[in-house]
Amino acid sequence: MLAIALINDPDLIFLDEPTTGLDPQARRHLWDIVRGIKKEGKTVVLTTHYMEEAQTLCDQIGIVDKGRIIAMGSPEALLQDHGLGTTIRLGQKLRTDVADRLLAASPSADVRNGGLEILTRDVNACLHFLVREGVDLSQANVQAFNLEDLFLQLTGRQLRS
Repeated sequence: MLAIALINDPDLIFLDEPTTGLDPQARRHLWDIVRGIKKEGKTVVLTTHYMEEAQTLCDQIGIVDKGRIIAMGSPEALLQDHGLGTTIRLGQKLRTDVADRLLAASPSADVRNGGLEILTRDVNACLHFLVREGVDLSQANVQAFNLEDLFLQLTGRQLRS
Protein backbone atom coordinates (compact mmCIF):
# COMPACT_ATOMS: atom_id res chain seq x y z
CA MET A 1 0.00 0.00 0.00
CA LEU A 2 2.89 2.34 0.76
CA ALA A 3 4.41 1.70 -2.67
CA ILE A 4 1.08 2.58 -4.31
CA ALA A 5 0.90 5.79 -2.26
CA LEU A 6 4.41 6.79 -3.40
CA ILE A 7 4.12 5.85 -7.10
CA ASN A 8 3.19 9.40 -8.21
CA ASP A 9 5.96 10.99 -6.07
CA PRO A 10 3.57 13.13 -3.97
CA ASP A 11 4.76 15.99 -1.75
CA LEU A 12 2.19 15.11 0.93
CA ILE A 13 1.62 11.56 2.17
CA PHE A 14 -1.05 10.45 4.65
CA LEU A 15 -0.31 7.26 6.60
CA ASP A 16 -3.12 5.97 8.82
CA GLU A 17 -1.85 3.47 11.40
CA PRO A 18 0.76 2.07 8.96
CA THR A 19 2.43 -0.28 11.45
CA THR A 20 -0.64 -1.89 13.00
CA GLY A 21 -0.17 -5.65 12.97
CA LEU A 22 3.49 -5.55 11.92
CA ASP A 23 6.16 -7.48 13.79
CA PRO A 24 8.97 -5.37 15.34
CA GLN A 25 11.36 -5.99 12.44
CA ALA A 26 8.86 -4.96 9.75
CA ARG A 27 7.77 -2.00 11.88
CA ARG A 28 11.34 -0.67 12.16
CA HIS A 29 11.83 -1.18 8.42
CA LEU A 30 8.73 0.93 7.73
CA TRP A 31 10.11 3.59 10.09
CA ASP A 32 13.28 3.69 7.95
CA ILE A 33 11.15 4.18 4.84
CA VAL A 34 9.24 7.06 6.49
CA ARG A 35 12.52 8.68 7.54
CA GLY A 36 13.71 8.41 3.92
CA ILE A 37 10.52 10.05 2.67
CA LYS A 38 11.02 12.91 5.15
CA LYS A 39 14.67 13.35 4.06
CA GLU A 40 13.38 13.93 0.52
CA GLY A 41 11.57 17.00 1.87
CA LYS A 42 8.12 15.46 1.67
CA THR A 43 5.47 15.96 4.33
CA VAL A 44 4.14 12.87 6.09
CA VAL A 45 0.94 13.05 8.12
CA LEU A 46 0.92 10.02 10.38
CA THR A 47 -1.89 8.81 12.61
CA THR A 48 -0.85 6.28 15.21
CA HIS A 49 -1.77 4.95 18.61
CA TYR A 50 1.86 3.96 19.21
CA MET A 51 3.42 6.79 21.19
CA GLU A 52 6.97 5.45 20.71
CA GLU A 53 6.38 5.60 16.97
CA ALA A 54 5.14 9.19 17.15
CA GLN A 55 8.07 10.23 19.32
CA THR A 56 10.54 8.58 16.94
CA LEU A 57 9.12 9.73 13.60
CA CYS A 58 7.29 12.99 14.13
CA ASP A 59 8.55 16.57 14.13
CA GLN A 60 5.16 17.87 15.32
CA ILE A 61 2.55 15.96 17.30
CA GLY A 62 -1.09 16.68 17.95
CA ILE A 63 -2.70 14.76 20.80
CA VAL A 64 -6.39 14.23 20.07
CA ASP A 65 -9.05 13.49 22.68
CA LYS A 66 -12.74 13.22 21.89
CA GLY A 67 -12.11 14.57 18.40
CA ARG A 68 -10.27 17.71 19.55
CA ILE A 69 -6.56 18.53 19.55
CA ILE A 70 -5.71 19.06 23.22
CA ALA A 71 -1.94 19.52 22.88
CA MET A 72 0.34 20.23 19.97
CA GLY A 73 4.07 20.74 19.49
CA SER A 74 7.33 18.96 18.94
CA PRO A 75 7.84 15.82 21.03
CA GLU A 76 10.54 17.61 23.01
CA ALA A 77 8.40 20.69 23.66
CA LEU A 78 5.36 18.64 24.70
CA LEU A 79 7.44 16.62 27.15
CA GLN A 80 9.15 19.74 28.49
CA ASP A 81 5.87 21.66 28.90
CA HIS A 82 3.83 18.85 30.41
CA GLY A 83 6.42 16.43 31.78
CA LEU A 84 6.37 15.43 35.39
CA GLY A 85 9.97 14.29 35.57
CA THR A 86 11.73 10.96 35.72
CA THR A 87 10.54 7.92 37.67
CA ILE A 88 13.10 5.88 39.56
CA ARG A 89 11.76 2.46 40.55
CA LEU A 90 13.78 0.72 43.24
CA GLY A 91 14.07 -2.97 43.97
CA GLN A 92 13.02 -2.32 47.56
CA LYS A 93 11.12 0.26 49.56
CA LEU A 94 13.04 3.09 51.17
CA ARG A 95 13.38 3.22 54.91
CA THR A 96 11.14 5.98 56.27
CA ASP A 97 14.09 8.05 57.54
CA VAL A 98 15.80 7.91 54.12
CA ALA A 99 12.56 8.87 52.35
CA ASP A 100 12.09 11.81 54.75
CA ARG A 101 15.67 13.04 54.15
CA LEU A 102 15.23 12.67 50.39
CA LEU A 103 12.09 14.80 50.42
CA ALA A 104 13.81 17.42 52.60
CA ALA A 105 16.92 17.48 50.39
CA SER A 106 15.13 17.39 47.03
CA PRO A 107 11.94 19.44 46.80
CA SER A 108 11.46 18.19 43.23
CA ALA A 109 11.14 14.58 44.45
CA ASP A 110 7.90 12.78 45.27
CA VAL A 111 8.11 9.42 47.05
CA ARG A 112 5.39 6.92 46.10
CA ASN A 113 4.44 3.39 47.15
CA GLY A 114 6.48 3.61 50.33
CA GLY A 115 9.56 4.73 48.44
CA LEU A 116 9.52 2.00 45.84
CA GLU A 117 8.97 4.75 43.26
CA ILE A 118 10.47 8.22 43.25
CA LEU A 119 9.33 10.90 40.82
CA THR A 120 11.98 13.60 40.37
CA ARG A 121 12.87 16.46 38.05
CA ASP A 122 16.57 16.12 38.99
CA VAL A 123 17.42 12.47 38.46
CA ASN A 124 21.18 12.96 38.90
CA ALA A 125 20.83 14.65 42.28
CA CYS A 126 18.33 12.02 43.39
CA LEU A 127 20.58 9.11 42.40
CA HIS A 128 23.60 10.75 44.09
CA PHE A 129 21.53 11.15 47.25
CA LEU A 130 20.43 7.49 47.17
CA VAL A 131 24.03 6.31 46.71
CA ARG A 132 25.21 8.47 49.64
CA GLU A 133 22.44 6.95 51.76
CA GLY A 134 23.60 3.44 50.88
CA VAL A 135 20.44 2.50 48.98
CA ASP A 136 20.97 -0.58 46.80
CA LEU A 137 20.45 0.54 43.20
CA SER A 138 21.22 -2.82 41.60
CA GLN A 139 17.51 -3.36 40.88
CA ALA A 140 16.73 0.28 40.08
CA ASN A 141 14.98 1.25 36.86
CA VAL A 142 15.10 4.84 35.60
CA GLN A 143 12.33 5.83 33.20
CA ALA A 144 11.98 9.27 31.67
CA PHE A 145 8.53 10.75 31.14
CA ASN A 146 7.46 9.83 27.61
CA LEU A 147 4.62 10.53 25.20
CA GLU A 148 2.57 7.60 26.46
CA ASP A 149 2.77 9.03 30.00
CA LEU A 150 1.80 12.43 28.57
CA PHE A 151 -1.16 11.01 26.64
CA LEU A 152 -2.46 9.30 29.79
CA GLN A 153 -1.90 12.44 31.86
CA LEU A 154 -3.84 14.61 29.41
CA THR A 155 -6.66 12.21 28.52
CA GLY A 156 -7.02 10.22 31.73
CA ARG A 157 -6.24 6.64 32.59
CA GLN A 158 -9.80 5.33 32.61
CA LEU A 159 -11.00 3.32 29.63
CA ARG A 160 -13.92 5.13 28.03
CA SER A 161 -16.69 3.91 25.81
